[in-house]
Amino acid sequence: MGNHPAAPARAPEALSPDRPAPPGTHRDLPFEQFYREHVDRIHRALALAVGNPAVAREAADEAMARAYARWDRVRKLDNPAGWVFRVGLNWATSWWRKVRRERPPADDWQAPVAAPDPAGLAARSALDRLPPASAR
Repeated sequence: MGNHPAAPARAPEALSPDRPAPPGTHRDLPFEQFYREHVDRIHRALALAVGNPAVAREAADEAMARAYARWDRVRKLDNPAGWVFRVGLNWATSWWRKVRRERPPADDWQAPVAAPDPAGLAARSALDRLPPASAR
């Protein structure tokens, strides 16, 4: 009797996706309020991630449109803003891949690169000889 493993712990009832969330959580928000509260932050995060504010805006808009279409399910997620960010990041990644496939490489992609500046090489060599703490 004492050798039986303990039953696995059950998730707290408050965290169960089947139970209604406490009032004031994102599960109670209408989509319009969720959008107002999160769209700018998601846009900024996407702009940092993809390095292009215009692409990030389009990605955020597309992700919010997809969240709106699925709001009954998305609102029940633990982190709907995280879901929207991930959808936007996936969209931006797909967009960049498509652009790379459709645009031919630049004509000068094989152009020779200018020789390094001798003064820059000397400075780099001097920095490389410094102990790590001094090079900062």
